[in-house]
Amino acid sequence: MLNLNLNLNNTPIFGGEPAPVCPAELISTTSIMGYYKFNDDYTKSLGEAFFGTPSPNNMEPFATGKFGSAASFNGTNSWLAYGNNNTMEPDGIAGWTLSTWVSLDDYSNNQSIWDKRTPGSNGMRVLLRPGVIRDILVTWNTQNVGYSLPAGVFTDDTWHHVVVRQNAGANTFTVFVDDVSLGTVTRTSYTLSSQNLNVGRDRGNSSSYLNGRLDEYSVWDRALTNEEITALAAGTCPLTT
Repeated sequence: MLNLNLNLNNTPIFGGEPAPVCPAELISTTSIMGYYKFNDDYTKSLGEAFFGTPSPNNMEPFATGKFGSAASFNGTNSWLAYGNNNTMEPDGIAGWTLSTWVSLDDYSNNQSIWDKRTPGSNGMRVLLRPGVIRDILVTWNTQNVGYSLPAGVFTDDTWHHVVVRQNAGANTFTVFVDDVSLGTVTRTSYTLSSQNLNVGRDRGNSSSYLNGRLDEYSVWDRALTNEEITALAAGTCPLTT
């Protein structure tokens, strides 16, 4: 008897084995605010309502990405400048999530992947610190918390999946690298910054530029579930739903 299987897109697959499943197809794009594949351009990939097309500042040519190509940063003066939209900040009751693939060329400096804040006052930044400190620093208003990196992470140009998640209904943050939780910390209530978003630099520290590449950069107005993070971190396909 002929064996007929359907994949998640209901496409028939003939044969005796189940259809292959791309884990990222398990991700609901409900409440996604911005998704950038960086496949040789900086435009949004899903027609999201809140993020516009960023202004590339001294960006390097597109490089080989985790999937397709990736945005490439030179570590000295390149970044992506988005406009200000308070909706993209983590202050909703449904939570908030930043998810991205990162590959570094330098393993010592502070390297920014999110900065939307007034330094010393409000807003948030996320810094990778793979050198002696070896952590991911999240500044939330005026509070700094470092999440220690696992051994072997960001010691070469290997791609790693980074997630910063504000958990739904609470001012608690969990940071993940490659589907491993680095811990959860409780913060004070968030204060909107009303600042432009910078990706690849910390506006308050001229030495905190990203030296490497970002791919599959996405921001969500909800907390991704552990299962969704696992599916993305599997690294077998881009977000396609």
